[in-house]
Amino acid sequence: MANLGFGLNINETAQEYGHDQYGMSLFQTLKAVGAENWNFNPISSIGIHWDLQSARRDADKSDYIDRQELNTKYKDLGLFFMQDEPQSVVDVMVKEKKEEKKRQSIIQRGPAGSWNPFSGGFYVGGAKLLTGLGVSMLDPINLGMSFIPIVGQAKFAAMVGKVGFTTARLGKGAIEGMVGATLLEPLIYSAAKSVKADYGLVDSFLNIGFGTVIGGGLHVGVGKLKDANTARKFKNKVTQARENLNIKSDVEPELNLYKEYYPENSKIMMH
Repeated sequence: MANLGFGLNINETAQEYGHDQYGMSLFQTLKAVGAENWNFNPISSIGIHWDLQSARRDADKSDYIDRQELNTKYKDLGLFFMQDEPQSVVDVMVKEKKEEKKRQSIIQRGPAGSWNPFSGGFYVGGAKLLTGLGVSMLDPINLGMSFIPIVGQAKFAAMVGKVGFTTARLGKGAIEGMVGATLLEPLIYSAAKSVKADYGLVDSFLNIGFGTVIGGGLHVGVGKLKDANTARKFKNKVTQARENLNIKSDVEPELNLYKEYYPENSKIMMH
């Protein structure tokens, strides 16, 4: 993710890039925030790397342009070249940079976020944060990396015994989500820097933070679904047993999830 616009001075003014200063609605701003976050998701980063590598692979030596010429031509766009590049590669960078500037302009001209909970900007900032979080969850790579098996089954069972399923799942998911996001961040950071994007360490830490939140939320949510399915099967099993034994009772069967998942004779409990 990048540039949520919480009132921080994270980018130059839109006027410096020649964009109109007309205000933007919250919907337009959130749409731009979503696009900005999607652009720095793993799938988009892989696409950027692919485009650049394909452009370099297909370029001839005659296609390379002197870096001084490139720096003179594209300095107003905010691009700086350390080496000669083929025009096809430059085209990819220019396209990405123009789209980035357009998104940043919309975000900057939209409602400003605030850290003050007593101002309307606080809720704008919250909407931007939730939008970025939601867009990050649309990337299947982010979702998959939230389930890297860092916390083992025995360790998790011990955590559940101490703090319960919900807290244990939240902790396990946060740890695995943070690790997954940390492993993905070099890919995203390198893609951003390869096209000279306005993406720094703050954005990297925000991405890792998003991964932590996503991991915790996913593990709790998936765990609740598992619990509901386990409770349904348990209830059906008890109901069937009562019918077979001709037992009539309106008492709801009591389910102990810990014993259901970790019976005393299971390998985890024996270990």
